[in-house]
Amino acid sequence: SKLYGLTENDKISPIFSILQDGLIAISLAIPALSPVLSPAQAALPMLGIGLARLATKLENGAIHAFWADRTLHLTLLAICAIFGQLPLGIAVFALLALANCLLRTRAI
Repeated sequence: SKLYGLTENDKISPIFSILQDGLIAISLAIPALSPVLSPAQAALPMLGIGLARLATKLENGAIHAFWADRTLHLTLLAICAIFGQLPLGIAVFALLALANCLLRTRAI
């Protein structure tokens, strides 16, 4: 790691990011596991967080700040939960992340 100029904090940061995203996915999956929802809706939190991570890695411009800000994501999803629309909010969030990934990826 010294060859690449990585410090101890640079090595810890990816681990913290993975741990943070895992906790977010678990905290979103618990309310989504109600017996009213289908298994596809229960899988939406993991899909949304995964696509947000991918969108963060693909983006370098001004939109990168939005996709990298997990606090903003959780705030928007909390607002959806207040109005009883958490599964719909997660689905829209996942679709926006997927659209961003598809629009930023170059065709082979």
